[in-house]
Amino acid sequence: MKSKRRQFDSSAIELINANGPFNHSHWDGAGLSISHEEGLKGRADFLVKKIREVILKNFTISEIKKMSIADVGCYDGWILHQLSDLPFKELVGIEPRTKNINKGINIRKILGIKTRVKFRKGSIDSLNKKDSFDIVLCIGVFHHLESISLAMEKLDSITKKILIIDTIVLPSSHITDKLKRDIEAKDLIYQKKKLCGLIGEKFESSYYDGSTSKTGIVSLPTTESLLMHLDILDYGPVKIAAGPTDFKKAMKKNKRQFDEVLLSAVKNKIGKEDISDSLAKDYEAGLFSAVIDQACVDALSQYFAGGKKPAHLPEPAKAVIRYIESPEEGLVSVRKFFHDKYSVEIIKNLRFNTSDKLKLESGKNLYFAGKYAEAIKMLEGITQKINSDWRAVYRAFYLLSLIYRKQKDTKRSGYYEKLCKMCNANFPLIKK
Repeated sequence: MKSKRRQFDSSAIELINANGPFNHSHWDGAGLSISHEEGLKGRADFLVKKIREVILKNFTISEIKKMSIADVGCYDGWILHQLSDLPFKELVGIEPRTKNINKGINIRKILGIKTRVKFRKGSIDSLNKKDSFDIVLCIGVFHHLESISLAMEKLDSITKKILIIDTIVLPSSHITDKLKRDIEAKDLIYQKKKLCGLIGEKFESSYYDGSTSKTGIVSLPTTESLLMHLDILDYGPVKIAAGPTDFKKAMKKNKRQFDEVLLSAVKNKIGKEDISDSLAKDYEAGLFSAVIDQACVDALSQYFAGGKKPAHLPEPAKAVIRYIESPEEGLVSVRKFFHDKYSVEIIKNLRFNTSDKLKLESGKNLYFAGKYAEAIKMLEGITQKINSDWRAVYRAFYLLSLIYRKQKDTKRSGYYEKLCKMCNANFPLIKK
């Protein structure tokens, strides 16, 4: 039911205008709708609709009655006010600009709108772990911040159940194969995860109400960047509640070309476990177990020794040489002969410090063949050489510890375990 329209004199209208702009909301009361959405018309209602859907998909009304919700960077408080019909126990709007808080207070007073939302001044930096909420909203804020990472950590510190984030994002099309190559997305984590992101930086002043609260450099993330940060903070499942296409459909008159995304992320109750621990164990165990045929290793060792090239090379060795000399073209031929992913990983690693890594593979083969004396001699060719490849060194120490354990020499075995852990404190195949 529409409220009866009041008559406002010129001074009241000037007071309304003095509190503007209302470009992220439309305040409806006294028969008026106050808004400066213009080209963004439809965005505010769309956001509230999608946020409401996320909340009701995750919680029942009886659960909501016991819950608290906060909107960090709440601007004039319109979004949280629109959600206040849901029976939350507590609704808190947190906003760094005094003017924006007063804007909401004044327009509600002028239009006779009551709200049960409580407001307080504060930035993301001011958030305290002691002050936590079941649901945390952060809408239209990230692209006005300097550090996505610090913001995520602060929001995480006050989130109990679910975090809902909306921001302008860089289009994912900027994440090209060339970018992935240039940033060297090849860490251990990429044995499992294939995600990488991009953050664009630009200057932004604090001149306008809806801009950064402190003039400086702000960051525009890709959606992938946000997903990475939520992943590392152990949120899941993370869902895209609305993507760029959805927002464009909702804002039919918008002439700006920005992309926007709304994410919902459920906080993991179990607690975070460092993904690198399990990945490292699987990775090192896989490399240790994978065996490259000794004939291939011998041929490669002779080829790269710098002396006379072997008269005959096995086909697998030729494939490896093609890869080492031309990585982008040669990997296809490598996979014709090496089918296990860890064998392929060993071959890929031969591009660097080839001689030491071939000695390691020979040492492994001799160990598995029970030729311990020969294995020790081969591995000492790595461990007792100045400037040996670091990865080959700690893996050689590990192999030597196993060999001496087989020979019942606990003193030497313990010695090489100690050196292995000294060389790589995170090596997972030797118990701490």
